[in-house]
Amino acid sequence: MVDPKVFKAYDVRGMYPGEIDEDGAYAIGRAYVQQFEPRRVAVGRDMRLSSPGIGAAVVAGASDEGAEVLDLGLVGTEMVYFAVGSLGLDGGVMVTASHNPKEYTGMKIVRRGALPVGGESGLLDVRDRALGLVGSDRLGGGAGRVSSYDIWPAYVDRVLAFIDISVVRPLKVVIDAANGMAGTMLPPVLERLPVDAVRYFFEPDGSFPRKARISVSPSTATRIAASSSMTAASSSPAISRRRCWLSSCWRRSRVRRSSTTCGRRGRCRRRFARPVGSR
Repeated sequence: MVDPKVFKAYDVRGMYPGEIDEDGAYAIGRAYVQQFEPRRVAVGRDMRLSSPGIGAAVVAGASDEGAEVLDLGLVGTEMVYFAVGSLGLDGGVMVTASHNPKEYTGMKIVRRGALPVGGESGLLDVRDRALGLVGSDRLGGGAGRVSSYDIWPAYVDRVLAFIDISVVRPLKVVIDAANGMAGTMLPPVLERLPVDAVRYFFEPDGSFPRKARISVSPSTATRIAASSSMTAASSSPAISRRRCWLSSCWRRSRVRRSSTTCGRRGRCRRRFARPVGSR
């Protein structure tokens, strides 16, 4: 099963198994090799419950079409890109649905040089080929060789090569990996840094047990926290401190509840929203 709508502008994403299942993933693996004719490719997967089956199907489809497949196993998306580039491979497929809910599965596909395959660079052609292959018998026999490959040591070395570890001062940090791939990817890096990490939810779990109603990026969380503190400050009956979010100067201003300007009339005439509760 593979619904045509799972092929997006930059990747493949759809509900499992209603929109894409193992047979569809096998067809995509075959179609990818038919379209780009790679000799050697890498395939990795994330921790979603559907990923082992979908990943195995992609590996089988690509190898049945004659490609040599390096099975990277449980890795982050960037590790597939790194493998393709550093090993001089002809392409790769990462089985992941990125930030989507647990019911989803998907793939990010790249060509030689880790160049992304999107709607304008061959993904729609892969779609058309895959739709024609769904339901056909599997070739079997594995014309291409499949082997496991450990990309972790080289990847960690590469990540740490961006900094001078000797100048990193000791830090104590709290890290929430949210049961995602960060819980797998961070430990090999952290153990080589002078970092005392307090770890939360580092166990990868594709069932997403935390049951959060929404998720936000770290930058968004920072803004929410700042906004909450300003809202609390605005409850003062006289004067509150507000940050002028609209002004390029980002100046903190003492603002009366009845005021809608920052007071810098001579240099800045930007206006911002009234504090909560003002009239």
